[in-house]
Amino acid sequence: MPAWIRKETQREETGKIDYGRLVLTGPERLLLGAEAVLAAFLTVWLCYRSPFGLPAGLASAFLLLSMKKRELLQKQQQTVLYHFRDFIFSLNAAFRAGYSLGNAFSSAAKDLEALYGARDLTVRETKDIAAKLGYRMPAADLLEDWGRRSGVEDIRQFAQMTAISAKSGGRIIRMLSDSWKTICERIDTRKETESLLASKLYERKLVSIMPMVIIIYLRLSFSGMMASLYGNLPGVLIMTACLAAYWAAVLWSRKIVEIEV
Repeated sequence: MPAWIRKETQREETGKIDYGRLVLTGPERLLLGAEAVLAAFLTVWLCYRSPFGLPAGLASAFLLLSMKKRELLQKQQQTVLYHFRDFIFSLNAAFRAGYSLGNAFSSAAKDLEALYGARDLTVRETKDIAAKLGYRMPAADLLEDWGRRSGVEDIRQFAQMTAISAKSGGRIIRMLSDSWKTICERIDTRKETESLLASKLYERKLVSIMPMVIIIYLRLSFSGMMASLYGNLPGVLIMTACLAAYWAAVLWSRKIVEIEV
């Protein structure tokens, strides 16, 4: 099992949250491992019908895990952005109530914890920042560090603007309101895009399993014809070429439907 599949929140040696690593629960890890094993088994059984096809099976499992990792990391970043939107809303309300920066962070962190639980990445980050603000650590440095590590452009921009406002005494409430509106618009645009692409994504998944269905059908209905592709070098080369073309098509189709908002 790859090292990046972990149950607990992964952290760097400095103790800070590493947003580039995947956070999975136990059942999610088991499901992902089962999918990788299934991919390896189907590759060996459908394309080679021999233990000599194990390297190709392992390669298929690795490609599947890599794609799943990228997909789940994107979803994780998306969740961070959604929760960050709620954080800004709570932070803005705290500032309007007259809270200081540290108390505003503490109040917003409590609101998020009530919504998403203590293990949520944004909750843990904001609670950590609130604690450090209580020890008089520079708010600008903490926010800029959060923005850099998050990998989310909206958080980086928010951190930079908040740091500038904290240094210069600018209108932080107005800045928070503008940031919240911008993030809401971006999220709405992303949801509309996902709705438009939903049917295409379903078609892509359906097409990606069709080659396996066709091979299974041919093996069951025309076993004599398919037997000539197994147990000999030409058959292995043909099947390997087909497998490479299949994975290239899968990766290309995923690239086509990936739209950054």
